[in-house]
Amino acid sequence: MNSPDESRECPVCGSSAWKQWPHPEGWIWRCPECTHAFTDPRSTFRETYDDQYYSETHRNWFKNPNLRLFDRVFRLIPKGDSPMGLLDVGCGRGDLLFHLHARNPSLRLTGVDLAPLPDHSQIQFVTNDVFRWEPGCEFDVVASLAVIEHVEDVRGFMERIRRFARRGGRIIVTTLNEDSTVYAAGLGLRRLGMTGPFDRLYSRHHRQHFTRRSMQRLAEETGLRVVESFTHNFPVAAIDFPSRGPWLDAIQRAGVAALFGLGRLSGRCFLQTLVCEV
Repeated sequence: MNSPDESRECPVCGSSAWKQWPHPEGWIWRCPECTHAFTDPRSTFRETYDDQYYSETHRNWFKNPNLRLFDRVFRLIPKGDSPMGLLDVGCGRGDLLFHLHARNPSLRLTGVDLAPLPDHSQIQFVTNDVFRWEPGCEFDVVASLAVIEHVEDVRGFMERIRRFARRGGRIIVTTLNEDSTVYAAGLGLRRLGMTGPFDRLYSRHHRQHFTRRSMQRLAEETGLRVVESFTHNFPVAAIDFPSRGPWLDAIQRAGVAALFGLGRLSGRCFLQTLVCEV
């Protein structure tokens, strides 16, 4: 039984969360109120977004962008008489924005990220901290794909991006789905004494692990109206894990592909996306 001095405030709903699992990089905490899981908030780990992050650490992720998701974001952009404005928060190298520009060059596209960003004549890239940056305008759509799981202050993050959207505008947020078959397999293997997948899933690289319930709760707590929620996967080729040789790598990829397939059949895919209105 956990004592009160061992509790931590849930970053989603503010309720008391408790230690659930030990991890080589610190405890994983669970909120019984909203079901959210998160890395020990006292962790001082901070991600470094340099060239190696894109070219080595997550090489496959950036070589194989999630074009299906990008096309779905494109279809979610409202149609209007004047060019629509879209902001990509945590845009990385700008893959989503380049894709949207190719689909519709009239879109007013802006990307903000901590990392240095490329120059482009028709896309505005801003190197800045989203918690400090003031864009000076509002956007019809604010998208943030696979970013919030890296953020410590998730309520502040959602409140911040809500400010960037015009009234009646849309916010699209993609993150991990802890209800997925991949997470279930990682936890099952841990019970059998095989901790590798669990350790990787709950690495400090991802500070937050949203269930579908906790992600919806966060959106509603920050004044957003959820109009759509869906689960989906990313390309299997985008998986990054330490190589163990061609045969073991192939087996790992086949296993993840099978879990992705089960996720599609059961509605428990590895990623989840919320579409909200301000």
